Amino acid sequence: MTKTAVAFAREAETLAPAPVTELRPLRRRLLLAGADPVMLDFAEDDLAVARGAISAIADRLNTVEGALRSSQTRGPDLMALALADGEEDLASLEASLGNLRRRLAQLAGRVR
Repeated sequence: MTKTAVAFAREAETLAPAPVTELRPLRRRLLLAGADPVMLDFAEDDLAVARGAISAIADRLNTVEGALRSSQTRGPDLMALALADGEEDLASLEASLGNLRRRLAQLAGRVR
């Protein structure tokens, strides 16, 4: 079986990673409430993983869009894009969002 690799120059802007949100006020409130602010660290990690997965998915979509706009794209190029595995990025996004939801629910019970 022959595999075809496809690379296209991006025409769309790349999404810049969002800056890490400053969480000191919430961390302080958790400490004052007697709660362990470590959950906030995990939530920050989940946000970073979700952003990375979204960025990877956006890159993939930009590649597909570039291929569809290019007059040089051939059938095998489109087939390679169709067969490209993007499930890992989607699974990572789904897992990180699930973790984030759980952590937010846990934090909600500790913040008044």
